[in-house]
Amino acid sequence: MLCQLSYAPRVARRLYRWRLYSPAVAPPPPRPSLGALFFVLAIVFAGIAAAAAEAVDEEPGLLVVVVAAVAIGVWLLTLAARNLRRRRP
Repeated sequence: MLCQLSYAPRVARRLYRWRLYSPAVAPPPPRPSLGALFFVLAIVFAGIAAAAAEAVDEEPGLLVVVVAAVAIGVWLLTLAARNLRRRRP
């Protein structure tokens, strides 16, 4: 398709401009069920981080697991908050 569009650059520019800036495309609406799933997964990762933090004294290498679990948990919490927020009319 790129080969065909390269012979007609004006058409290609219009095609790409239409797809990138179409006002008909809106972001997907928030889904409360997906937000609840993300919240549960964030709690699971908080538990993983807490369990690994307790075991850091015996195994110092688990500090990497603690940091990673906290980072993923925070990320999932932001996704949950975004999907559980009510839309403004």
